[in-house]
Amino acid sequence: MTADFWMDLSGGKPGGQMSSDGLSALHIETLTNFRPLDSQFGKWPTRTVPEDLMPHLFPAGDDGDSVLALIDAARMPMLPEVLEASGLDHRCLFKGDARDEWGDAAPWLVRLEQESDLTRKLFTGGKSAGQYWNNAAAIFIRSSRSLDMIWSHLRKFTKFQDAGGRWIFFRFWAPPYLARYLKGHDEAATPFLEHFLLDMTFILPEPVRGMVSIAHVSHPDLRRDIRTGNSPGRWPGFRRDIARIRLDLFVEKLDRKLTKVIPSTTSVSEDRRLTSLHRMARSAISLGLREERAVERYCLSRLMLGFPPEQDRRFDGILQGSAHDLDRSRDMLALAISIGKEA
Repeated sequence: MTADFWMDLSGGKPGGQMSSDGLSALHIETLTNFRPLDSQFGKWPTRTVPEDLMPHLFPAGDDGDSVLALIDAARMPMLPEVLEASGLDHRCLFKGDARDEWGDAAPWLVRLEQESDLTRKLFTGGKSAGQYWNNAAAIFIRSSRSLDMIWSHLRKFTKFQDAGGRWIFFRFWAPPYLARYLKGHDEAATPFLEHFLLDMTFILPEPVRGMVSIAHVSHPDLRRDIRTGNSPGRWPGFRRDIARIRLDLFVEKLDRKLTKVIPSTTSVSEDRRLTSLHRMARSAISLGLREERAVERYCLSRLMLGFPPEQDRRFDGILQGSAHDLDRSRDMLALAISIGKEA
C-alpha cells in the first residue's frame, strides 16, 4: 500500500443520498447473508444466476434490457482470452496505448446472456478454476442502453479532477469500493453520483461480507440522456471519502487476521474491535507510519503492550527516527515483543 491510500482522512460530511431539490434520488437495497451459486454438482438443470438476483438481472417478462458485467482483469486470469472465447459482446474500458499497456489488468465491459457459461462462472463461489465470485472480479449493470453507450459513459469516470484540481482515478469496477462509496459520501458529491448512475441499476457484490448492494436513481427528473452527460469535473470530497473506505477495508482485513491469530479477541464484539483498530490505525498514521504493513505492526505492538508505544520513552528513538516506516515498524514490533517477554 502506498502513502496515498491514507490521504485526506479528516473532515468532511459523509452521507447524502438526496437530490438537489431535497427529493430522495439514490435508492440502495442491500441483500445480506447472500449465497452465490455452488458447484451444482449432480444438479440439473443448473442455474446461471442466484435466485435472489434474478429479479434484478433477468426478471420474468424481461423487457429487453442489457445485462452487463464490468470485470477486473487483474482479478480474473486470462480475461481477454476468456471473453474472446465466450462469443459475448465485450469491450475494454481503456483504449489506445492504455489498453495495449494495461489490458491484462484493465476493466472489461461484457454483455451477459442468461444461459452463458461465463454468467454462471461469475456468480459461482469457490476456489476452483472457473469459480469467480469469491475473487470479487466484477460488478453488474442492468440498463436499456447499449454496451457502446454505457462504455462511453463509464469512461468519463475512470479519471477526473477532485475539488482541488488534482487528477485522480476511480476504480469503481473493483468491489467493494462503489458500494461503500454510495452508502457514505460527501453530500456535495450526490449530483455527481446521480449523473454516474443515470438510468442504470448497479449490482455490487461484497463477497467477504456476504452482501450485495443494488443501487439506482429513482427520481424521474434525474434519468438524463446518457449521451449528453459531461465529464464529472471536480468531484467534491472524493479523495477523503475513498481514503476512509480504504481505511475501513484495511481495518476489517486486520480484524479478520487478528481473530485467527488471537482467538481470544472474539470475546469482544466486532463493533468494539473495529472501533479500537480504527483508533490505533489513525494513531499510526499520525506518527508517519503510512505503509499498510507498518500500520499493522503498530497495531500489533499496541495490543501486545496494552498501551500506545509512543507513551513509552523506550520507543522514542524508533518512532522519531528517519528510517523508512517499514524499518521503524519492524524495530518497534521487535521491541514490543522483547518487552512482553520481560513482563
